[in-house]
Amino acid sequence: MSLDQHRREVDRIDREMLRLLGERLEVARAIGEAKLKSGAPVYAPSVKSRS
Repeated sequence: MSLDQHRREVDRIDREMLRLLGERLEVARAIGEAKLKSGAPVYAPSVKSRS
């Protein structure tokens, strides 16, 4: 693979990462809104990642 090909691959990965971060932000906002509506604390440090 040439240097240009590697750079294009890095650029492609960067774009995908930004897309995924945007998607994560939308989901996190939806979670925050749901918590506010239900009266649950927005920040719950005792809740661990479910993955």
